[in-house]
Amino acid sequence: MTPSERGFPLDWSRDGRYLLYLVNRGPEKKLDVWMYDTQARKESPMLSTEFSEGGARFSPDGHWIAYISDESQQPEVYLRSFPDLSVKVRISTNGGNEPQWRGDGRELFYMGSDNTIYSVPLTPAGTRIVPGTPEPLFTANVDQIKTIRNQFAVSGDGQRFLVLSLMDRDASPIVTVLNWRALVRH
Repeated sequence: MTPSERGFPLDWSRDGRYLLYLVNRGPEKKLDVWMYDTQARKESPMLSTEFSEGGARFSPDGHWIAYISDESQQPEVYLRSFPDLSVKVRISTNGGNEPQWRGDGRELFYMGSDNTIYSVPLTPAGTRIVPGTPEPLFTANVDQIKTIRNQFAVSGDGQRFLVLSLMDRDASPIVTVLNWRALVRH
């Protein structure tokens, strides 16, 4: 990484050995995923092509990395085997962003270009992985264009979602009253 490039952390491997981070290649406006090996104390490009790659996340077992690439002219979600990167599998079918793993690694969630959250079952097959058909779960009220951070998070069991939703500016604010019992008269 050169001094003109900036890095943004993306994910740690579960064993704490590897850090994935995003590198902005400055004026070219292309993004790459780099890796830092904490044992070897060495950084290296991991996904570095003529396309933009980002959003990388380790699978719970550490054998796969989910990421985004615009190689199909729009952002799509892919998987790569880790650490060799020899197996590549496309997950999304019509645009995708923000891949998130279920806690057991048997399902991947992502946000489609229409703000729909999709679920894709994953079946391990030896050194490969077989994705099922993306199934829409729900549409989120988010603005993907104005943020570089995740718009949603999923619980380990894949049953609950936390979504960074747009607020209606005319809606009443939520008010939380702490220590309310002291305010109640007897």
